[in-house]
Amino acid sequence: MILRWIFLIYLPVTVMLNEMVLGAQGLPEYVCKSAEGEIVIDGMLNEKAWQDIEALTQFQAWDGTRKANQDTGVKFLRDTDNLFIGFVAYDKDIWATKSKRDDALCEDEVVEFFIDAEGDSNSYIELEINALNAIFDLYISRTKGQYARCNLKGLESVVYINGTMDNRKDKDEWWSCEIKIPFYNFVMARHIPPNKGDTWRLNAYRIERQKSGDEYTVWSPTYTKTPNFHMPERFGRLVFE
Repeated sequence: MILRWIFLIYLPVTVMLNEMVLGAQGLPEYVCKSAEGEIVIDGMLNEKAWQDIEALTQFQAWDGTRKANQDTGVKFLRDTDNLFIGFVAYDKDIWATKSKRDDALCEDEVVEFFIDAEGDSNSYIELEINALNAIFDLYISRTKGQYARCNLKGLESVVYINGTMDNRKDKDEWWSCEIKIPFYNFVMARHIPPNKGDTWRLNAYRIERQKSGDEYTVWSPTYTKTPNFHMPERFGRLVFE
């Protein structure tokens, strides 16, 4: 819970200093292309639209000191009405315990997306999903120090597992997921649907709980001393085609 609520103690001066210092270290960028043909939400990512685009794969420790022990590949697509997220989480031991909406998924192994559609670092949506296809979603207002369950309307997600769920003795391969989020959920965006060239800010994270210790990996490192995902000034850029 410390990871989730630590942002509440930030002061405006601290936020500005972080943006000045960390912003100078560069932010990754991903072009969100338009899907050609229908995307079937089945967890497989086997449509041509997915196969024709590259994944962001450079996940590394939150502090930027090393690469992830287990790879994660994430892709984004759009159509007129929806944002699509697809990912593959390579995992030698696939397990999960939380199965209900808005359970404390961060206590499991989980993949997370923080999406700031306005791009001003003041508010963003947090979305988490585990290998049981359980969803946790939250709306965060950083300036007001508030958070609220948002229960994204029309969200669809399916997980596909290449391995054996909750068998701690065998060796698994990976689990994948497809997520569809209607654009009307992003009420703070400049345009709904996004126009060509519109840029949102987001980051992707993964928590792995291994025998050797917990691993917190990210797309865009936060460079904090302890794992802290709530660093919107370090969110990467999602540019719409």
